[in-house]
Amino acid sequence: MAALAHPKIDFKLILCQAASADAASGTLHMLGAGWSRTGSPTAAQAVALLVKVPWDRANEKLLMKVQLLTEDGKPVELPGPGGLQTIAAEVTFEVGRPPGVSHGSPLDAALAFNFPQMPLPPGRYQWRAEIARDVQEESFEVVLAP
Repeated sequence: MAALAHPKIDFKLILCQAASADAASGTLHMLGAGWSRTGSPTAAQAVALLVKVPWDRANEKLLMKVQLLTEDGKPVELPGPGGLQTIAAEVTFEVGRPPGVSHGSPLDAALAFNFPQMPLPPGRYQWRAEIARDVQEESFEVVLAP
C-alpha cells in the first residue's frame, strides 16, 4: 500500500533589503522588497518567506532551507574565517492551529533570513528555498557599477 502524500506547502519567496518575521501573527516586515538587480559588493539583503501551512500539517516540525546558488545551480562559496563557506541557512519550525480557525484553513507562517553584503562577481544568481520538498526560487543579477 502506498504512503499518503502530504499536502503541498504553498509559500512565496521575496527578495528584499531587510526583513523580520513576526511569529505570533505570521506576518513579515520588509524594507526594499522586490529587487532583482544589484551591484558588487551587494548591499545587505534578505530572503523573506510567506508560508501557508495546510491544515493537515499543523503541529508538524518542518525543515526550511535557503541557499544562494549560481546560475547553473551550484552553491555559491565565499571566503570566510574557516575557508570557503556556502551561503545558506536552515531552521525547523512548527505551526499550530489557533483557537477559532475554521477547519481546513491554511495556517500562516513567516520566515526571514538576513545576509550581509557579499563580493559576488557579475552574473545571475538565485535564492532557493525548500520546505519539506516544496521549492521556490527567485533569481537576481549582479552588475558592474557604472
